[in-house]
Amino acid sequence: MAPMYYRGAHAALLVYDITSQESFEELTSWIEELKRNMTEDLVIVVVANKLDLAPLRREVPYDDAQQFITRALGPDTLLYEVSAKDDNGIFVV
Repeated sequence: MAPMYYRGAHAALLVYDITSQESFEELTSWIEELKRNMTEDLVIVVVANKLDLAPLRREVPYDDAQQFITRALGPDTLLYEVSAKDDNGIFVV
């Protein structure tokens, strides 16, 4: 049923919680889902949220995430670390 929600999309924003290895690992299933149901020209951006908690509770190192995303989606895929709580890394285009 999920494909009907993103059918016709030109971009996808995948978000995970840097304090949860489990949420990061769930990216794999979402990437597979998008690759299976979308065209190759789909733009995918990955956002790592809860940057404000990084000093105390980070479970997903930035370098590990970047390596995984490069392998899974290619070297041009963007990865942003943000804090929605602190409005850090959040920008409007």
